[in-house]
Amino acid sequence: MQVKAFQLHKKGAVTYDKIEDSYAINNEDHIVVVSDGATQGYYSGLWARILTNEFANRPAFGINDFMGSFLQNCLNRFNAALDQRPAPADRAMAILDRDKRKEGAYATLLAIQISSDNRCKVIACGDSNLFVYENPAKKLIRAFPFGDVESLNGCHCFIDTRDIEQGKLDSSKILSAEWQLAPDSQVYLITDALSRHLLKQPLKITALDACRDFSDFHSFAERSWQNGELESDDLSMVKISIDNIPEMSVQTFLPFLDFAFAATPHDNPIPEGKQFTALLANMQQEIGRLKSSLQQPGRMIKPMLAVAMLTAVASSFGVIKLAGINSDMRKNIESLGRRIGEVEVKVKAPPTPVVVIDTFVKKKAKPQLPEKNDTSQFSKEPAGSSVAQTPSTEKINQGTAHPRGKNSTKNHPPKKDERAKTAHQSTQARQDTINKPSLKTQSKGITVHQSTKQ
Repeated sequence: MQVKAFQLHKKGAVTYDKIEDSYAINNEDHIVVVSDGATQGYYSGLWARILTNEFANRPAFGINDFMGSFLQNCLNRFNAALDQRPAPADRAMAILDRDKRKEGAYATLLAIQISSDNRCKVIACGDSNLFVYENPAKKLIRAFPFGDVESLNGCHCFIDTRDIEQGKLDSSKILSAEWQLAPDSQVYLITDALSRHLLKQPLKITALDACRDFSDFHSFAERSWQNGELESDDLSMVKISIDNIPEMSVQTFLPFLDFAFAATPHDNPIPEGKQFTALLANMQQEIGRLKSSLQQPGRMIKPMLAVAMLTAVASSFGVIKLAGINSDMRKNIESLGRRIGEVEVKVKAPPTPVVVIDTFVKKKAKPQLPEKNDTSQFSKEPAGSSVAQTPSTEKINQGTAHPRGKNSTKNHPPKKDERAKTAHQSTQARQDTINKPSLKTQSKGITVHQSTKQ
């Protein structure tokens, strides 16, 4: 029995140490385990490694054993490993780390044990898949637990640390099976991205079977990524060739120590690891400061604009499909964007200035009784009129426009010999107004008032 294990991290991870897939092999008991940690979880890569190592050493193919002591032992090891880590020195990062830990870690698991008579037991949870091919025809005999892309895409099952702690893990998520393998069979345990690729194009198994070392596996991944046939994600594949040799021989083909993808802005647009955690902590600290500013009257506009800007920037990462950012990373940033957008403004906004537009039309005013010795009745023009004045009539009405205003002047009784002349001028002015309709048109004006009442 020959076993070959291949792994390659996604381009966005840059280096192999950031891969969140894991596998483990028990040579003596002929056990192979594969797990895929979810990026959005809390140290899901560590959780995946604990699951694979624990299962390889203490297998639990029975669902009751799996749901009971096995998962509890894995959870204890996971919490112990987290407790040994030094706490973040920065207060904001410590709060973020505490909140993130409460969200838990998620991972899939797929395991198989093959006996000396080629009888196999399989247990699975999540979207990692097992394929059985007939050798050398490369005919697909079995796919477990998913036989088509639609079923695999519809799977949202993970082994969640929160569900284990609260006793809420659904046993229906755990699937198990047993069957007899043919003497010349080939078994593949593969994580989700590569499984999806094989379900869409089953004949691609020929190209995968031709991989003799890591360079071949890397070349296959690069071609598939460039053609858009394979999504950018961590890749893990363990191939088991059934033969007449009872002992299990294992070969591993992993990235070289100096292997790394180029960290360009296009492939790695946001920082990874500690830098990314620090970025989220700073943004969360800024959100708290903005919330405080929003509660202070008179300081509304700038904080609201800042919140809107941070929301747009953070949410844009979930809309723009950039190479190097998988769906899990986009979900993480979209979640931050939604948290920013949920800021509640509890302060009443200041009143908005109201613009009122009044149109004044010249109307005939009620006649006013003239004061004693006042001859203004000869002008026959209404006092306090809002009609726009023309340069030709401004001087005439200067003393009568506002009888009680600041610019009003006291009118002295005209002399006896000037009364006839004044009456004649007033009559002539009225006649000119009648003969010039344009003056009446110009007398209509629009005045804009801006309310300043606070």
